[in-house]
Amino acid sequence: MLTVTTEQVARAVVRAIRRDLPEVLVTPGPIRLLLALNVLAPGLINALLKRLGVIEYHRGLADWQGGFR
Repeated sequence: MLTVTTEQVARAVVRAIRRDLPEVLVTPGPIRLLLALNVLAPGLINALLKRLGVIEYHRGLADWQGGFR
């Protein structure tokens, strides 16, 4: 699993405030690529994530943590 540390998030928040950025990404490279591709072809990325089992994995994780449905 790819994780982001609290220090990375804190640095990104400070950078966003100082530069008046509306949004910053603190995710590792591979996830940034997926996010960028999702802007260009959301249907394709969604289908890929479903095929890889990512969507179902996160649904199961949400259910295990108390659910969001």
